[in-house]
Amino acid sequence: MNDDSHLPGRRRFGWYRSKPNATMDHSIIARPLEEDNWVEFRRLTRVVEYLRPYTVDYLALTSDFEAVRNAEMEIGETLSKLLDVGMIAIPAGVDANASAQRRVGNFLGAASAFRDRAKTRLLSEFGAGSVEALAFEAATNHWFDTSLAYRCLCQLRNYAQHHELPISFVPSEGQMGRW
Repeated sequence: MNDDSHLPGRRRFGWYRSKPNATMDHSIIARPLEEDNWVEFRRLTRVVEYLRPYTVDYLALTSDFEAVRNAEMEIGETLSKLLDVGMIAIPAGVDANASAQRRVGNFLGAASAFRDRAKTRLLSEFGAGSVEALAFEAATNHWFDTSLAYRCLCQLRNYAQHHELPISFVPSEGQMGRW
């Protein structure tokens, strides 16, 4: 390039677009943005930047929830296939238990992380005594005090983190032909 348009500090828009032949189309709009346009652009895109970490944590949480929700059927199908050959080996039962524990542990960790990271972000953004931080604290206290499900989720996560995985203390018995 013969000019300094490629240097940092120049505010230009551009794009990369994939092409069918596995190459990229790269274009840059020729005229850089003026400072007032750049400020407006940053103000408008700040919402996306602000919400991105919350969205990523939420997507991780919902993915881990779906894994827990599907675990019973998947583990049941795996064990049923083993029953078709007449025997469930101890390693298969241990694998099924480990799979259930991993899924529940991941979900409990993701739920706790979602709450804790949201609080940390709010405190960092608005401060400890802010309306937003106080409202968040009031909301989490309210749900802990009024929702058995939320309280169980919090307590089960603490138990799993500090003592033992929750699946390991659920007794299970079965006899072939009675499933």
